[in-house]
Amino acid sequence: MIPRLCIPSYNRPADILIKTLDFLRRAEYPRDKIHIFVASEEERIRYEGCSAYNIVVGVPGLVAQRKFISDWLEEDEIYVSLDDDVTGIKGKPLLQIVQDAVTLLETRRAGLFGIMPKDDARCFKEDTTSHLSFIVGAFFICRNHKSIVMGLSETEDYERSILYFKRYGAVFRYRGAGVQTKYLGTSGGSDGVLERKRAAVEALVAKYPEFCSVRNKDGQPDILLNWRAKCPTEADFKDIIAEMRRRRLYVNRYRKIVGEGRSQTFGVVSRRCLPQDYSRQCWTRPYLYKLLLDFGKKFVSHIPWTSITVNDNYKASPHYDTGNIGESYLIGFGDYTGGSLRCHNTDLSGCHDVKYKPLLTDFSKVLHSVEDWEGERFSLVFYTITHPPLPPPSVRQEGGKWVFYRGDELCTGLPHPLRKN
Repeated sequence: MIPRLCIPSYNRPADILIKTLDFLRRAEYPRDKIHIFVASEEERIRYEGCSAYNIVVGVPGLVAQRKFISDWLEEDEIYVSLDDDVTGIKGKPLLQIVQDAVTLLETRRAGLFGIMPKDDARCFKEDTTSHLSFIVGAFFICRNHKSIVMGLSETEDYERSILYFKRYGAVFRYRGAGVQTKYLGTSGGSDGVLERKRAAVEALVAKYPEFCSVRNKDGQPDILLNWRAKCPTEADFKDIIAEMRRRRLYVNRYRKIVGEGRSQTFGVVSRRCLPQDYSRQCWTRPYLYKLLLDFGKKFVSHIPWTSITVNDNYKASPHYDTGNIGESYLIGFGDYTGGSLRCHNTDLSGCHDVKYKPLLTDFSKVLHSVEDWEGERFSLVFYTITHPPLPPPSVRQEGGKWVFYRGDELCTGLPHPLRKN
C-alpha cells in the first residue's frame, strides 16, 4: 500500500517542479497519490505548472497548513509529508522506505517514522531506533491524529516528535538514509528572528521538561531531546501492584458476561436507573484511586479520560466497549508471560503485546479479547464516557487515612442513590 503524499508549499511554484516533484518522478511515486497544499486561490493559480498533480487550497502559515492537512486527511490514515525543497533521499529508494515505514506503523507500536535529518552517509547505520529522537519535518511518515497539534513553527518538528512519543511511547527513525535539502536558516538576530526562536525553544522546554532541554549551538538556542525518556516501566507500577495485592479487587458481577476475574472501575461510571456519577470504588479504595490519578496525570495526558478500569487477572472474552467515547489507553503490567490483547477486526487484527506498552484505539469499534497467560497479569484502561457536569474528584490524607472528595463533599460509606446531581 502506497499512502498519500502531502507537500505544504508556499511561493515556490518553480522550485517545487525542479526539486521535489522531479525527485518524486524519478522515485516513481504514483502521481495520483501526490497532493500539493497551497495557501490561497491566488497561490493555486501560480502553481498551474503543477496541474498534473492534485492541488489543494489550504491556509497560510506552515503550522496552520499542517493542521489543515491533518483535518483534510482521514483520522488514523497513514500518510507521507514532504517539504517543497527536498531534492532527494540518500541511502535507500523512497518507495522502499515508505513501504518499510507503513509496515512498522501498522503494528501501532509507534505512529511516527522518519530518517536522518542530514544526507551524510558517514553517519548512516542499518538499523531503526524507537527511542525519542528528532524526526525532521522535511520528510516524515505518520499515522494521522487530528488531536496532535503543534504550536510554533520554530519548534514544530520537535514538538511533533515529542507528542507522538507521548502517545505511543516510541518513534521510529531509520538511520540508513537521510534527507537531501537545504534548510533555510537565518543569521544573527535580524527582525527579531533569534529572539522569536529563543522564546519558542524556551516555551517548548517549559512545556515538556521531561522530554527536552535547551543548549547553545553556534551562539543560538537549540533543543536537545531526552533519548532516555521512556514509557511507563515496571517501577511506575510498584505502588499500584502493592496496593492491589494488599487488598484484592472484588469480582464485578456486571462484567461476568464478557470475562472472568477481578475487575472494577474508578472515576465516572454509569449507574442503573440513575445519572452517571463517581464509582463507589473511589471512596472505598481512595488510596488506590490516588495512585491511578497520579499515573494518569503523568502518562495519559494525550487523550481525555473520565474513568479507569482496573483488571486483576481478568480474562476478557471477545467484546466491544460500547459505552466508551473515542480512544482508550490500555496498558498491561505484572509478572506474567503471554496475555496479549487480540483484536478481531479492523487493521488492528492480530495479537498485541501490551505489557508495559500502551495501546491506544477506540475499543467501542474494535472487537477485542485477552489471550491466555501464565503468572499475575494486571491492566489499566483509561477512557471517556458521557456524564453530566460533576464536581472535580480529589483524594486527600486526613487523620492518617486517605479519603475521597466529590468537589467539597466528603464521600464515605454507602453510595447515595437519591442524589439528584
